[in-house]
Amino acid sequence: MGKVNGTSSKRRARRLRFVEQDGLCWWCAKPMIWVDVVPMPTKETKPDPATCTLEHLYPKGHPRRGAMNGGFERRWVAACFKCNQSRGADEGWVSPFTAEYV
Repeated sequence: MGKVNGTSSKRRARRLRFVEQDGLCWWCAKPMIWVDVVPMPTKETKPDPATCTLEHLYPKGHPRRGAMNGGFERRWVAACFKCNQSRGADEGWVSPFTAEYV
């Protein structure tokens, strides 16, 4: 069996965000699919594009990623695999939930 993305604490965080967001992707607001363990993508296999993943709200290098307002600011969101993979280090995405640029 290959690597899997899903320690129990990350799986709990992903589940919490999935429920908080009513099963909708943070970025595209489309319904996501819940799977208990998300397999790591390989050249041969990739999760369904609608699979729920846990994603940093701010990309690496973003000044707000390290300074999360004493832990009160949202750090993680649930995003479909497709949006998670296509975002990369891009900035300027607007969340339909908050209508603010990230």
